[in-house]
Amino acid sequence: MAAPYTLSFEAFSLTVDGSRVRIASGVREYSTADIRTERTAHDGSTFWNKTLSLPSGFIVGVILDSTPDVEHLAIFGDMEPGHQGFSFEDFAEQGGVFTHHELGGQLKVSFRARPSPDHLEAIEFRTNVTLRYIEAKTNQLADGHTHEIVVQQGSVFCLQP
Repeated sequence: MAAPYTLSFEAFSLTVDGSRVRIASGVREYSTADIRTERTAHDGSTFWNKTLSLPSGFIVGVILDSTPDVEHLAIFGDMEPGHQGFSFEDFAEQGGVFTHHELGGQLKVSFRARPSPDHLEAIEFRTNVTLRYIEAKTNQLADGHTHEIVVQQGSVFCLQP
């Protein structure tokens, strides 16, 4: 894969009656130099958040841990600083494709050498993938989230050159 990479998205705010209002959309052209990495430790385990800022103040990211195998992949959506919230979408590996157990989105993950977090090279969105986000300062809606970031099919989240 050669830079620049692209990630297309739409962002929605959910209303009390359950309708979606599009609040942003765009295409982020980027290189791996634009990926931000943050290392954290929790309960004796090490985690890395790798994030990419999108136009209009949204973020897409992946959480990697220090386990030797990758059977699950955690993708999340976020908003730029100033917003506090939570997003976590779990994708399980099934026959070489990572699938979301509830929403059905699919990811193709490529590795440099072997399937491990430190060798993860890129995530290709094989379908549109919805990342649900709960904004902390907003009243939760009936289904539990306040925003959705939809990463469009064909987008690539490249983590290593």
